[in-house]
Amino acid sequence: MPARDFSVSFRNRFGAVSPHGSVTPEQPYQSTLLQGFLVAFAPLLIGTWLVYFSLLVVFSSLFEPIFRIIAGVFCGSVLLAITPSKADLRHARGVYQNDPHYSLYQIFLVALSFFALWGLVEITRWYFPLEFVYYFFLIGFYYVIKYLFIGISLLFKKGTKKRNKYRPKRFKRFACRRFKPKRIKYEEVSR
Repeated sequence: MPARDFSVSFRNRFGAVSPHGSVTPEQPYQSTLLQGFLVAFAPLLIGTWLVYFSLLVVFSSLFEPIFRIIAGVFCGSVLLAITPSKADLRHARGVYQNDPHYSLYQIFLVALSFFALWGLVEITRWYFPLEFVYYFFLIGFYYVIKYLFIGISLLFKKGTKKRNKYRPKRFKRFACRRFKPKRIKYEEVSR
């Protein structure tokens, strides 16, 4: 999603330490619910994996003590700034209120993708060692289901278009009829 501006604040309006950042999208009313959700919760989604990998370094005896200390400080700083900002949450709520039907459609697609992935994992017994691999499969199922629905919609429209083509036009009760007289040439009138 193209961003017009971003802001980072280290203190809240009361002066207390509260590091947060927010993104101002270039076209805020043209974004979808998933885009708003991912912008709002990106610090939480990415930050949890950064904390996880830094904790692996901190508690592993394979690394030098200096790297373990740096990873611990990094883990603490990520934990302080991992919460979503209020501006990004307001943007996600505004996107939902702007187009609730499409937002509910996207939630429906995500739920179908989740159940399809869950069914595939249960049937085939594929288990991945890292959890984020499931996210890639979830995204893949989302797009497959989305374009499957678009294809079904196009086929349905194409099928109904042929049937509607041969129907006689019905009288529209409140339609305004306009009388357009034929232009009569001056020569015809004079005869």
